[in-house]
Amino acid sequence: MSVQSASLTKIWTSRSRAFLKEIFPYIRIMSMSGLPAVCSLFIIYFLISYFSFIHNIPAGFPIEALGIALLTLALCWSPLRTWLVQADIVFLMPKEHQMKLYMERSYRRSLVQGMLLLAVILLFYLPVYRQAAEPNSLWLIAVAAAAVKAGNSYFGWRERRVVYDGARILLRCLRWLLTAAAVAAWLIAAWWQALLFSLLLAGLLAALHRLPVRYSFAWERLIREEAATRKRYYLLFGMFTDIPALMTRPHRRSYLAWLLSKIKYGPQHAYIYLYAAAIIRLELSGIIMRLIALGSFVLYWAASAAAWSGYAASLISIFCLLLIGLQLGSLMQLHKESVWKHVYPLSEKDRVKQFITVDRFVLLISAVWLCVVQAVPLMLQGLYTPVIVSAVFSVLYMAWRPKRIEKKLTKLLQDY
Repeated sequence: MSVQSASLTKIWTSRSRAFLKEIFPYIRIMSMSGLPAVCSLFIIYFLISYFSFIHNIPAGFPIEALGIALLTLALCWSPLRTWLVQADIVFLMPKEHQMKLYMERSYRRSLVQGMLLLAVILLFYLPVYRQAAEPNSLWLIAVAAAAVKAGNSYFGWRERRVVYDGARILLRCLRWLLTAAAVAAWLIAAWWQALLFSLLLAGLLAALHRLPVRYSFAWERLIREEAATRKRYYLLFGMFTDIPALMTRPHRRSYLAWLLSKIKYGPQHAYIYLYAAAIIRLELSGIIMRLIALGSFVLYWAASAAAWSGYAASLISIFCLLLIGLQLGSLMQLHKESVWKHVYPLSEKDRVKQFITVDRFVLLISAVWLCVVQAVPLMLQGLYTPVIVSAVFSVLYMAWRPKRIEKKLTKLLQDY
């Protein structure tokens, strides 16, 4: 290994460690939020439901269709962390001919993580597949899946180097379709038929990959992909704490902007407009909507299953409402150093009251929606008490929260 190649591997290692060091404080905050306890409860409930399902699989259950969906997702999903940034176009591009060793580290990392995900999927799916006709042995399917995963990682890297986006997207769609066909063959047909069919599909995909024009190294695309991956991490962390990088990028969001026109003009609504605009245009609204969407999905699933006699849905509803309240609390930090508060004759007392109005409105909408998502499936099963528990907690939380906000925001404004 040359000295320059060794320096590139050191850059890869240092950037990987720097990213872990960067996100560690947010992971610690997430661990203190009660998320691990909630996740542990979900895992326990899932395992209990899974083992019960294994021993009582309904007649006519689409075992093969389930396997095709799960395995295709696990086999085709091949994210790639490169740690590349925009400045690398200037500083690392002169070493492009040596970047192969750098990318090998990223490729191995991606392949190992992909294999681990595949192993988890197989661990849960193969016991279900054993209940079907099972034309092939479980070990043979596992080996074939590992080989297909390696092929998907290779072709996924070649897709990233395609110059034109249309050709790249077409190749990706074909890779997913051909992988699904190969998975279906391994689950349904005899092993030798599945092997021949898979080799034929691999040859077809390799032939198609010879057609498009490619970059020798797709700098711009890899940098954009790395930036998008980082953003997804911070969006996750933003559900639990204030992320400055997310709070400073405005978005238009025309589907919500019309709400601002409903706010009356005047001193008594000035801060209502200011904070409402901040919620709509900053990443905070996206975080809250994702929390509501994810919470609604899990909440409806738990309520439909009547888990823990419906009280699992109550816990999920309460937890989602607390997370939304935690996100809204980060809005207090906004405009704390703004000079405009000293220019316009608006009192700090009115600012606190109007902030509480906005906070209460968002929480009320969220609480009502979560209660409705929970109430419909539970009440159809005759379970009313968990719904009442969630509703009472929501009312008490919204009654207690303004006093805490008033105390905290008043102190924050006095410090500035």
